[in-house]
Amino acid sequence: MSYQAPWPLSNGFLMTLYAGLRASHEWEATLFDPEPIFQEKVFTGAGGVPLFGLVAIPPNPVGTIVGTYGITGDLEDQWFLRIMARKACAQGYAVVIFDWRAHGESAKLSPTLTSDGLYEGEDFVRIAAAVKAMGAPAPFWFTAFSLGGLKAQWGVNADHQLPQ
Repeated sequence: MSYQAPWPLSNGFLMTLYAGLRASHEWEATLFDPEPIFQEKVFTGAGGVPLFGLVAIPPNPVGTIVGTYGITGDLEDQWFLRIMARKACAQGYAVVIFDWRAHGESAKLSPTLTSDGLYEGEDFVRIAAAVKAMGAPAPFWFTAFSLGGLKAQWGVNADHQLPQ
């Protein structure tokens, strides 16, 4: 017999409504892990584009996660990314979350538009290099969801193609 999720969880439309209308407002009450103490940082992305990010480096980190969100929003409204950051820091990881080109605080810093993959991968690599210089250790993990996940994959590809 194959697994079948309970009715509300097997309906993608209902799950989307729940996540957007209810969970996005109640998520903080469901967590025990505290919000990391973030330091604001303006990183320099590909082509010199400024990118706004938040950095949390706990004592004796075991690795570093560089993450962002999907196609819409900014760091202020991405509750799912905030959950990941809390859980990662609670497990001892350094965390960097950032607004990508033309989003949130990064959009206020530069009129540069998104580049549809031409530079976003390199942005991940440059952010990782900068946070490494701040004391965040390897291994580095690039993460995101939705279209941001593709950008994270571009980051892995860019890391292999850029001169070391």
